[in-house]
Amino acid sequence: MLNQNICGLLNRKDALILDAETTGVSQKAELLELAVIDTTGALRFQVLIMPQGRISRRASNVNSLTRDVLKKENAQPWPHHHAAAHALLNDAIILGWKVDFDARMIRQTCDRYDLVSPVMDTIDILEHYREHGPPRQSYKLEAVMQAEGLAYEGTAHRAEADARAVLAVMRTLI
Repeated sequence: MLNQNICGLLNRKDALILDAETTGVSQKAELLELAVIDTTGALRFQVLIMPQGRISRRASNVNSLTRDVLKKENAQPWPHHHAAAHALLNDAIILGWKVDFDARMIRQTCDRYDLVSPVMDTIDILEHYREHGPPRQSYKLEAVMQAEGLAYEGTAHRAEADARAVLAVMRTLI
């Protein structure tokens, strides 16, 4: 039986789905893009972030975010967005695909600027999918979307589109 907590989190404005695009996966990686929707599908937060450090080529190949793209979009450093992100995320129920990675990236980026990280109660939808969904060769979000016959709203590996994909997968689980 599917975790009742997940079922009860759909169609709520206080249950948030978060996705982040980053400069890489290392302990020095930081946020490039952050998007948050609630489980009704409403966009609550979306920003591009100019990092302090370098953007790995591997990350850019996945998310298409480069310094030139960020400059063109007038991306600001994390301190510019921190207060709004912290107010939304602190003490919130946060869902996502490999959400602990995204939470770590938020903490690392906050630490880089000596800013307080939000305290988040995270629930990993990937783990729920592995437990309650059909067996898959790949559990990458894009592969699961394709296997479930779901279409992306936007471009895969961009924060808002990936957050919306997580919501679509949640709905298929229920």
